[in-house]
Amino acid sequence: MIFMSSSNDSDVSSKLLEYYNINELPALVGLTANFESNSFNKFKFESEINEANLDKWINDLLANKLEKYFQSDPIPTDPLENGVTIVVGSTFRKIVLNNTNDVFLEIYAPWCTHCTKVDNCLFRSLRNMED
Repeated sequence: MIFMSSSNDSDVSSKLLEYYNINELPALVGLTANFESNSFNKFKFESEINEANLDKWINDLLANKLEKYFQSDPIPTDPLENGVTIVVGSTFRKIVLNNTNDVFLEIYAPWCTHCTKVDNCLFRSLRNMED
């Protein structure tokens, strides 16, 4: 388990802030690593930094009660776009993994020409399936 704290905008701090998508200082994050399964988890401390909050956060971390931190776009206010559910990093588990319905997930970058072409073909196919 690794804890990192930053309260200035030095070169090392700026890389840490970029990695965790943190916009405000001071900042505190925690990492857990399981080298046997090659899994790494990030946890972002989002309360006021004081002894009581740190104590609770560390105890919750050790008890596996904290939500893992994923860099994510904001949750859309309207998650449906043309009948397609928009999934972002923070909604992935709920919408895709913990869903009892069948899920077809397309991951693409809007700036990628190939991805946009595939997206248009898939959208037309979905429209045909609805009819």
